Amino acid sequence: MTVWGIDPGPEKCGLVKIYDDGGIIADVMPIEVLLGELTLVRHVGDPIAIEWVESFGMRVGSEVFETVYNIGRIAETVDGHVHRVTRKQVKIALVGHSRANDADVRLAICEMYGGKAKAIGTKKDPGPLHGVKGHCWSALAVAITWKMSQRKSLLPVP
Repeated sequence: MTVWGIDPGPEKCGLVKIYDDGGIIADVMPIEVLLGELTLVRHVGDPIAIEWVESFGMRVGSEVFETVYNIGRIAETVDGHVHRVTRKQVKIALVGHSRANDADVRLAICEMYGGKAKAIGTKKDPGPLHGVKGHCWSALAVAITWKMSQRKSLLPVP
């Protein structure tokens, strides 16, 4: 079973696929390209975890509304079969508290894969997370968090 993780955005989305063998494919793509990719998933039935927008009681701009609109388009493309994961759930699952920042989440993910040097590796000797950057870190965090929630385990296994 391949787990898909998506970090939605107003124009581009981060997409990560985690395969059973531990292999990871990560890419940032325009929403239209992502929707095309997702038409394949609808027929296979792989789980799709998407970062869900949550309210913090502050004003938001048009980018947030466009992102929410795109979340709806994604859900519609896969017949509503998406698992919503909030940023707060990610922080608590991976770091242990909701005050964590993006760097804390990235570090926690790297630790799951044996530390930053082993997880990312080098160009000559790439690790499983080599090439994950930008929005793909958030997409990976969402996929791992969903996967952990399915295992009901305190010890995450990527």
